[in-house]
Amino acid sequence: MAEMAAAETEEVTDETDTHDIFDTEPRFGFLGYFMAVLIGTSGVSALIIVLWSSMAFGKDALDKLMEGEDYKNIPPAVVVVIVLLLYLLDFYWPPHLPGQHFVLYDQGTMLGKLIGFILLCFFLVACFLRAKDKPSVPLIFTLCLSPIYVGAVRFFMKPSEDVTPGRGKSIFNSKDITLKMKVLKNIVGQEEDVMKFCRAAFSAYMLNFVGVLVLWLIWAVGLEKGLDVVNDENASNAEKEIAWLLWATPLVVALSNLVFALFVLLRIVMQRTYSGTNEEKNRLIADAMHTSLQEDMMSYRKLIKKARLSKCGTVDMFTDAQTTAKLQEKYMQQHASQVHQLQLIIKVVGCVFILAIGSLYVGFNLAFADNQIANMVLALFGLFFVFFGVFIFVSLNRVVGAMGHWIYDLPMWKGGLVVIRHPAVRAFFMMVFTPLIIIMVPLSIVNQCIRKCRALYDREVPKMDIESEHGITHSFRPSHVNLSLTPRVKHAFESAQQWEWVAIVMYINLLAFVYLIFAVTPASLNVVLATIREPLKELGYGVIIVITFFLGIVAFLLPPVPGLTVYIFGGILISDVNTGAPSFWGGATINIAVCFFLKLAASAVQQKCIGEMLGKSMMVRQIVGVHKVGARCIESILRQPGFTVGKVAILCGGG
Repeated sequence: MAEMAAAETEEVTDETDTHDIFDTEPRFGFLGYFMAVLIGTSGVSALIIVLWSSMAFGKDALDKLMEGEDYKNIPPAVVVVIVLLLYLLDFYWPPHLPGQHFVLYDQGTMLGKLIGFILLCFFLVACFLRAKDKPSVPLIFTLCLSPIYVGAVRFFMKPSEDVTPGRGKSIFNSKDITLKMKVLKNIVGQEEDVMKFCRAAFSAYMLNFVGVLVLWLIWAVGLEKGLDVVNDENASNAEKEIAWLLWATPLVVALSNLVFALFVLLRIVMQRTYSGTNEEKNRLIADAMHTSLQEDMMSYRKLIKKARLSKCGTVDMFTDAQTTAKLQEKYMQQHASQVHQLQLIIKVVGCVFILAIGSLYVGFNLAFADNQIANMVLALFGLFFVFFGVFIFVSLNRVVGAMGHWIYDLPMWKGGLVVIRHPAVRAFFMMVFTPLIIIMVPLSIVNQCIRKCRALYDREVPKMDIESEHGITHSFRPSHVNLSLTPRVKHAFESAQQWEWVAIVMYINLLAFVYLIFAVTPASLNVVLATIREPLKELGYGVIIVITFFLGIVAFLLPPVPGLTVYIFGGILISDVNTGAPSFWGGATINIAVCFFLKLAASAVQQKCIGEMLGKSMMVRQIVGVHKVGARCIESILRQPGFTVGKVAILCGGG
């Protein structure tokens, strides 16, 4: 027994148990994955540096693309025509081929992929020909090749998953421990193979990062190359911006490799936690611990040690019933906590990306009205955010599914489903999408005619489930050959006929009037303020400050008036030396102080004179929903003493 316990507690390495995990040897190990990823990512990095940097042919390549600006509208037109033709041919969602997408005929997936590739090529050409307006576009889109290549490597090189007969819910009712251990072997083996690939991808990306960065430092800093145009006094600002862009391209490539490496590192770090979210594996481990087949379990103890999420216990756990029950309960309860931890990590990283993109967007708009470097940085962050979302969706799909259920169960989500059926919301969407409806109806008529010509309705129509307005599901086999529109569009119009159109039309007129007010009021106010500016200059400087203060309060009480108009008016009038300001900067400082106290006073007036008075109305309280859970939670947070994170967030968001 002591020897068996020692064998249980000894370290199990990756190299010793590879043949125990798969019935056949894996085709690739760490070295194979590393070389495959390194070749592709290094090739993409080299391609970008050669084509889009001043280290090689970047200037010539951009000049060639700019020369083709006259043809920049042709590829988008071709893409639009192809997309419309494919819609008319039912390529995207063929009703005569249920369960299939992006096919023109039964099982025509290869043709669908070819068409998708052609559309992608035309789209890329259309983007590249915009290089004169957006010279960073070729760089951004070429960077996309690196993660796409890595994903393709994983898709084609991963070992085929073992499809064990009986695998599924029925396997847990089976008493065949050999079958269960076979499934467990393949699950653990798949996890180990994923980790080998992730470590290989991380190593390849980091090697690319270091190599490109060192190369760029030697070229840009050591040899001081690439900035000749920037130092030329005769060069225009546009030429200098392009020169900076070409000079910084290798640095962008290096940092992109670093970011992609950090994505993979995040997956490696979360592997232990993510492994705990595999309910199938946890159930198999728990069933294995519960079995009474002592001899069989001893032959699989190494595998169970590798699959366990914690290293507590020895071989005695197979004979100690109380320990077995506790461990079984632990494995079956840890799923929710592990999913919660991963959800928190994903939310934090996603919020950091959103905050960074928003901050950079505001900062660059304030500092640079139209700067190519600023546009490139924003595009890079957007690219990283998109690939982060795709990476999380692909590599942590169990957590994404759990987050989907979590969002679906939120009261806010359920409330949103109710809100979108309100006549005001439907009126808003009608105002926005009416032009699309005008285009959709003729396309639907043509699509229906093509279906009739192809005799698609002569085939047996599969059973369809259509959800009505009130959530009732009707199953039927309709004959669609006599319809003028496609069945889906016809059903949409039939559902729309049940809407409350009197209320919707009323809200459309109301929303149009509100839009008109918000569009006209700021311009009209600018005219009024510009008219009274000259008479105000004849008054004393103190009187001007007082009048500006009270005019600002009145303007703030008008919802259509933006605060920016008031601030600009105060800046023009109070900062003017001709009105009595001590100097421009002195007047600007006084204006900042006046606008600060003006905003505070206007907020106090709005809350005390408007909010408090309306708060006494039962109708207003009912519309706001002060009795609902959300409002009560906000009240509870605001009653907390001091400045907490939640309290400050509510006050800033509500201000």
